[in-house]
Amino acid sequence: CSGIEDILNIIYKGATLKSILNVHHFNKSFRSCKLLYTALQMLLVESYVAANTSLAIDTTSTSNSLFLSNELRVLFENIPNEYNTDSVKQIWFKKLVTIIEQEHTVSKISIWAENKAKQSLSFKFWYFILRHLFEPLIILYCSIRTSNFNLRNACVSKLGPLFFSTNHRHYARLCAQHLFDISTASSYLLERLSNSFSVVRSHRPFSGKFSEDHVQN
Repeated sequence: CSGIEDILNIIYKGATLKSILNVHHFNKSFRSCKLLYTALQMLLVESYVAANTSLAIDTTSTSNSLFLSNELRVLFENIPNEYNTDSVKQIWFKKLVTIIEQEHTVSKISIWAENKAKQSLSFKFWYFILRHLFEPLIILYCSIRTSNFNLRNACVSKLGPLFFSTNHRHYARLCAQHLFDISTASSYLLERLSNSFSVVRSHRPFSGKFSEDHVQN
């Protein structure tokens, strides 16, 4: 047992837990996946920060490889609260994304995690669960929500090998055929498909409700 069932058993009980594990109720099962994905991502970042903080204390290093740079520290000290307006929160978040991109933080965390996985089998297992099981699923969900056809296809190509390795023959066959059709489709057909999402999300803060059943279908 990977431990996932034990974790979910703390939150859900009885028939609800069984329906989630057997995906009898799509929204509940997917909500659990999002919960586990978020928790694992938070643990990954916390572990990275802790490792670099202890390294800095031991070496008194001021290397820019540290996750919490001066810019990030200042930004986190001024994090918006619940009383701030939505525009203030959006400005703060854009600054956070800009700093993360400028300092290549995502790449640094990935390199650290790959090295850490070589030292710990437990870390390697959960990092695999995060990167190769939950992450493609969440990105696929986001690509459909944002009508990003290319990102959607990239995620499907990552999920395909999992269907083969877990002996889901029906999904494996459909996925392989679909990817082949996409790779051989004409530019006209690809353009039509990229604009054929049933629901398109607007840039407004509040728009119409988008049921996750659309994603399932």
